[in-house]
Amino acid sequence: MEYVSFMEEYRNLGHMELSPRAEHFQFVLPHHAIHRPESSTTKTRIEFEATCKGITQLSLNDILLVGPIVQPSLLTIVLNFRSPKFVCIADPADRKLQQLTTITYGTASAPYLATRVLNELAEDEGAKFPLGASIIREGFYVDDVLTGSDDIDELIESSKQLSQLLELAGFRLRKWCFNKPQIIVHIPDQLKESLPLTEIDRSTTVKTLGLLWSHDSDHFGFKIPHLPKLSTVRKIIVVSEMAQLFDPLGIVGAVILSAKIFVQQL
Repeated sequence: MEYVSFMEEYRNLGHMELSPRAEHFQFVLPHHAIHRPESSTTKTRIEFEATCKGITQLSLNDILLVGPIVQPSLLTIVLNFRSPKFVCIADPADRKLQQLTTITYGTASAPYLATRVLNELAEDEGAKFPLGASIIREGFYVDDVLTGSDDIDELIESSKQLSQLLELAGFRLRKWCFNKPQIIVHIPDQLKESLPLTEIDRSTTVKTLGLLWSHDSDHFGFKIPHLPKLSTVRKIIVVSEMAQLFDPLGIVGAVILSAKIFVQQL
């Protein structure tokens, strides 16, 4: 039922339309539902498989131009996030809708086009909201905002400007969380993060287990993947399981290194 409701909402909002039956060649993009019970907002979403090959043995992603990288690296953003005394994290509620409106979520060009829209917004309206525009250029990673300041008042003003700037394009920030409770008083309750831990993903795929940030204690943690016992272990399985421990800062490098050595031995 959640899958049906999800797709009906997309259609009602105008983010997709029924395709008429055609006699000429058509390419059908496979998709399936992904359920994330641990999410505090969207527990069910749709994953589009743009890597699926058609009768030409080419996928949609094979023929799409990816576009250049237009955001700082996650390592840079996370390090900048740890530098100031007061920090916050937020998530644009409609980013996935924006991607589906202009292009199909899950295609190779989606990350570039989505982030390029944000950069254009900062360029066009940044003069009115300089602090907010700076965060868009330097504090966004995919659809997560990570920013901070050593001055509480400046961080509050920055978060207000960022919200106002994004609202101009129809993006509402939600899942706000700060490391100091006095900073978040200006945020409506319905836009605050309800979970004590925030997961920072390296991509939008649910197969990636993200770096965790506790806004109460203000420290990073790791979501350890569950490794099932298998009767047969292949190298591709070991590599896949190893990749699930996401460590952009190299904090638990020694743990991952032992797995990499094991892969080399295989």
